[in-house]
Amino acid sequence: MNELYLPNAFWTNWEKKGEDKSSITALKRIDSNSTIQITTNEGQEDYNNLISQLSLSKITENTVIRFNKKQREKAEKDLIKEQRDKSKMLEELFSFKLKVFETESVKNSENKKIKSKIRKAKSQIEAQALTTLLIGIEEGIIDERAN
Repeated sequence: MNELYLPNAFWTNWEKKGEDKSSITALKRIDSNSTIQITTNEGQEDYNNLISQLSLSKITENTVIRFNKKQREKAEKDLIKEQRDKSKMLEELFSFKLKVFETESVKNSENKKIKSKIRKAKSQIEAQALTTLLIGIEEGIIDERAN
């Protein structure tokens, strides 16, 4: 029986070993209902059959397409993770600011300048530092008129 390989075979270690062509991964049709994934090495029967059925250039083309697709998918996944992390950080910052403005010293403060800076803070550390400053002023620990 003449083996049939699906036309999407690729060089197995292409990315890891710098365009290595000693191993091929492919889908091999066993019968009309069964297909298996195989990895075959130089000198083996499946390797030789794949080369003769698909050609070196077709396997290389498949490999490059697969490699580029994987790179795009990784970049998209990294971007989504970065956006998710940034969104989480902004949610935490917003939640922190809400808690800050629920504290009596901040809520009752007349110091609009520092309260505005707390609202505009870009990080929790900045918001916390400004909150500490405002509470210090409100509690008389810090004299806001000092030089």
